[in-house]
Order: sequence, then structure tokens, then C-alpha cells
Amino acid sequence: MDVRTATCLKPEDTKAILDELAQGVGFVACNTLVIGLLREALAAQAREALARLPAAERGTSALINNLGLLLEAMGKLEEARPLFEEALQARRETLGDRDPSMLASINNMGLLLKAMGQLEEARPLLEEVLQARRETLGDRHSSTLASIGNMGLLLHAMGQLEEARPLLEKHMQACRETLGDRHPHTLISINNVGMLLHAIGKLEEAGPLLEEAVQASREMVKKSKRSERSEPVEKAGASTDQLEALLEQAQGCADSLAFDEALEHYRAALELDPDNVAALDGMGEACVQLGDMETARQVLERSVALAPDGDAGRYMNLGQMSEGEEALRWYESGVQRLRTERSALEQASGSRTELQERWAASTQALATALCSVAEMYMTDFCDEDEAEEKCEALACEAVELVQGLQEQLLAEPYQTLASLRLSQERADEAGPLIDKTLAIIVVREREGRER
Repeated sequence: MDVRTATCLKPEDTKAILDELAQGVGFVACNTLVIGLLREALAAQAREALARLPAAERGTSALINNLGLLLEAMGKLEEARPLFEEALQARRETLGDRDPSMLASINNMGLLLKAMGQLEEARPLLEEVLQARRETLGDRHSSTLASIGNMGLLLHAMGQLEEARPLLEKHMQACRETLGDRHPHTLISINNVGMLLHAIGKLEEAGPLLEEAVQASREMVKKSKRSERSEPVEKAGASTDQLEALLEQAQGCADSLAFDEALEHYRAALELDPDNVAALDGMGEACVQLGDMETARQVLERSVALAPDGDAGRYMNLGQMSEGEEALRWYESGVQRLRTERSALEQASGSRTELQERWAASTQALATALCSVAEMYMTDFCDEDEAEEKCEALACEAVELVQGLQEQLLAEPYQTLASLRLSQERADEAGPLIDKTLAIIVVREREGRER
């Protein structure tokens, strides 16, 4: 979530509040505060739900595990520990030492102890998980690879560098072979090996790996940013080299979060070519980041008029800046564009890995957009004919889309459908959706910190 996308009933109120936020606490600090409050509320709901479970079901439930992971992600390690301990004991007694859920509990307990600095206590737990997964799943299974990496990082943290090296190198090689050289997990693994070799004193071996990880990460960020922009429209009389240089400088500033400087470069580019869609899109994004919603709206509307088949994100931004039927029209146009982009990727040719990554990103964007429209039918347009049916179709489609992805990283569809089920007084169906939302959030937090 991002407070910069929040809207009020009156557009002028939205601008005034966002301007005050930008000049006061700042968007980053405000986002941190709001996310923290939402997590506290979610943890409180999870505690209440856990208290209602029969004693015989608590320890083996997904809820106790997910609540522990959420508390760990919130930095409440001491509160997470008794939950993990309870789950570990209950699963040992009922599931056996080789059950996947049992191994997940041992792994969670080991990683929590590592985060608490209790490395010696963590070691036998992570060793147990690694041995069991090797015996039951083999060395190439994703869970085994994760355990190899976790064990290597623990040994590194304990100062056992020579013991850690073969594990981290094996993890890196397996990631290269199974995920590819540019997958985010592979790059993190490459960086881990580079840091280990640096600590050992193998600087000549460490240097190329660290450089590879940094350079590839920069290229991925740059490529991702560029893919969000429409292709520039060249205009007679404009200096192509100068225009491209300005756009490159602007993008570099934006990547460094220097949006004021980026804005100046985009303005200079538009002086050369007032109809350059890439410059308009970039300027619109910079204005959003700076809280100038009025200018952002003007340039994005011009971009849409010049290139209606361009980036779908423009429609979603305009929807967030609008209200009522106008907002709904922008959102629905954005959904239509995202459907078109996703269909085009299904027919495209090229690198299989790259196309799969782009298709997954497009699918998540479409699911998020569907949730935005569904929420409008739950709020602003709840009294319209067939509003509930439309909301049902949109929310269910969003869930179906993300269920088809290999990695479950988007919680919004499950949260939206859970809200609908609660409004329909179907709490029994909302419960599993809330559990899924919680699971995605805590797993995403953990991966972000440990991988």
C-alpha cells in the first residue's frame, strides 16, 4: 500500500493533504506508520482467532505458524517464540519428524533463534531440517535449496567460514541452474558467496561475484522502469541524441529518488518534444512522487490522449486521482489495457524466462486493478444494480489469476474477496481468505529479510 494513492471525496482535499504529508512527516514515514498499524490490527485479529481454536487444533494449525511469522516480521521476536515452540511440540507429537509441516516448524524455530542471535541453539534445528529435506526431497528441490542457503548463512554468521563456503557455493550454483543467472534469488545468492569470499580474504574471487550481483541488479531495476514507459514518439526537428540523453538522466534521477531533478530533466525533454510520451509518463510519475497531483493529472491525461494504447499504469494512476464515475472509467480502461498486454505476452516470442517474468508481473498488475474496481463496487457504487454480482466476479477473477502464479506474492485479491465475504455475512468463507492474506504477507516479509 502507498498513501500517495489515497483519495478524498474532493480532489482539492486530496492534493492539500498529500502536500502537507510530503512537507511534514513524509510519504515513507507515513507509509511505515500506516503499515505498522495495519499489522498490529491483523495480529490482534489473528490472536483472537487463535484463542477460539480448540486446544487440540492450535499447535498444528496454519494460524499459529502464520501469526508467529507476522510477529517475527514486526520485530516482536520474544512474542513469536512461544508460538513457534508450541507449534513445534504439537507437530512433533502428531505429524512425525519427516512431515513437511513439521520440517517447516523446525525451520521457523531455527531461523527465529538465528534472528535473536542464539546461533548455537539454531544450528541443530537447521541441520535437522537440511538432512531431512535432502533425504526426502533431494538436493534440487526448492525447499532443500532454501535449507542449504539458510545453513550456509548461519555458519557464516557463526564465523565458520570454511564450513559455510561449500553450502553457499552449492546454493548459488543450483540457483543458476534452476532459476537462471538473473533471477532475484540467484543474485542474492551470488552476493552471499561474494561476501563470504571477501570475509575469507579471497578478494580476487569475491570481486567478480559482487560486481556481477550489483550490475545485474541495476540492469533489472533499469529495465523494469523502462518497461513501464511507452516508447518515445520522435518529432521532426528534435535532437534525438539530446532527447535520449535527457530521458536517461531523468530516469537515473528517478531511480535515485531525486524526483525534483528528474522533473527538471523531463521538462527539458518536453521542450524539445512536447508530445514525447515517455517524457510525459516520467513527468507524471515524478509529480505523483512529489505530491503535485494536479500537474500529474494533466500530463498523464495528455499522454493517454497521444498514445491510448500505451502503459496501463497511467489509467490506474488517473483512477486514483479521480472520483465517482470518472474514476471507475479510468480503472476499467486500465483493466482493459492490462488484459490486452497480458494476452500479447502469451503470444510473444523471445526468452522464455524473461517472458514468464513479464507475464507474472502483468498478471499481478491485472489482479490488483480488478481489486481496485471491485472495491469501488463495494463502496461508491454499492447501491447500483448488480453491484454485488460485479464485485463478486471481479474479486473471484483476481483470486483465480494469482492462484495460477508459481509464487504467491500478492495478498490484495484474497483480502478483497475476504472483505466481500464479510459484507455478505459469510464469515466461514472469509476465514480461510484472511489466513491466506496473512500467510502471504509474512512469507513475503521473511523472504525480503533472509534471501
